Amino acid sequence: MTRVPRSRRILRRAFLKGAAATAVGTVLVPELTRTALANPDPAERDELFHGCTAAAARDFPKIGGNLGNQNFTSLGKIGHHNIHRLGGAWLNRIEGGITTGTNQSTAVAVDGVLYIESALGNVFAVDGKTGVTKWKYLQTRGALTRRGVAVGDGKVFTHGKGNWIIALDQATGAMVWEKQINGFGNMEKVAVTHHDGLLYCGTHDSSRCAALALDATNGDVVWWLWGAPGPGELGNDTWEGTSWQTGGATPWMHPAIDPELGLVYWTFGNARGSRSSQDGSLRGGQNLFSSSIVAMDMKTGEYRWHFQSIHHGIWDMDNVMAPVLADVRIHGHRRKIVIYGSKCGMYYILDRRDGSAPLGIDEIPVPQDPRQKTWPTQPFPRQGTWTEHMIVDQPLGTAIPGDPNRAFPATAVVPTGTTSRTATAPGWSTPVSATSPRRIRSPSRPTGCARPASTRPAGSLPSIRRPTESGGRSTCRTSSRMAMAS
Repeated sequence: MTRVPRSRRILRRAFLKGAAATAVGTVLVPELTRTALANPDPAERDELFHGCTAAAARDFPKIGGNLGNQNFTSLGKIGHHNIHRLGGAWLNRIEGGITTGTNQSTAVAVDGVLYIESALGNVFAVDGKTGVTKWKYLQTRGALTRRGVAVGDGKVFTHGKGNWIIALDQATGAMVWEKQINGFGNMEKVAVTHHDGLLYCGTHDSSRCAALALDATNGDVVWWLWGAPGPGELGNDTWEGTSWQTGGATPWMHPAIDPELGLVYWTFGNARGSRSSQDGSLRGGQNLFSSSIVAMDMKTGEYRWHFQSIHHGIWDMDNVMAPVLADVRIHGHRRKIVIYGSKCGMYYILDRRDGSAPLGIDEIPVPQDPRQKTWPTQPFPRQGTWTEHMIVDQPLGTAIPGDPNRAFPATAVVPTGTTSRTATAPGWSTPVSATSPRRIRSPSRPTGCARPASTRPAGSLPSIRRPTESGGRSTCRTSSRMAMAS
């Protein structure tokens, strides 16, 4: 098999960036290809891959590989030409090779050592060359589900059951310090991210949760930002009454960080209050910052901008993936972008400086159900979904839809033109405005997608959602194909 030319490998990396591969590859490949062919100079390419977008190499020092969560390594000795010859070099059965427990943790590699959390939440340091265990830290408060350690300042950072943050000596595994962090939600499952003396820790599975930054020297809380803001905080008026108190909106994925801009990017999960994440009847409004990405100052936590991909979610389609950062050229201009998406089958590509949409995102009217207090529009990226999709019709048999913790109902992929309800149809057993099958089609130009302030619905947040743009101009066009009710 022939070796892939280095120029092609560089081009491939320009758009295959972790979970955003489909969106960026589909939309930006022509532009990136033209740019690379016109600018073969390595210095030009290096301009697009530096800082938080510089690829991991011998080290894979954090979950996601680099600060931009690209899950990419620049190591090039393994490729199409020799992958068929690869085989196992060693086997280390940590925890004796148990097959029970929940292991959701990704290993990180620093200076030839792998740092691994087991299905029980214990931490192992394993020599990457020989497979020999160098040290092991045993949890002292019981087993827990973990998603990845952080390594920095000569320490390895993990969590303990009961909302403890624990710092271990990187060389020996001995505990350096530990601290319990209460009052912000559970913080056991989320991967820890370390940068420049701070630990960025998300939270999960609580009535109300916050994104946190902790002092890496002792675990003290430096700042926080609530997923469901309280009275007097930005976004609180997007929750009906006191529904924010059980709003959920948990930041349960690790963030991305851009030190050059001084920003940290965090995604927040479902609005889970009012009986379930599928019942919006008691929490009217957009419900910020549920199903949103929020950019904040990495040192102070000050809010900078946000984008909400599911308004007033009732589908358990929270778009909580670790944000991916990339430096690309769009319409000939270098853009610093952040990509995120998830369960709704769409990727949202935003300028990470201000949250604007360089490829365009439109607010499109969707079917309504007054019982669910559904939001009148939902955002659709102009490049469309990565595949056609629908909600499976499924009798629920109860007044409250779905399971309190999981989605109603399942999502299925259907061919273009198949009749179905849309992915943003109301989610009750007998929908008010979607009682018959709906056809996926290309919608006509919507009216009112730039809503004047005087006609903004109650419960919305003014002057936060950034306008879409195309080539520097604010526009109001739809994409060429979207799932809409006919």
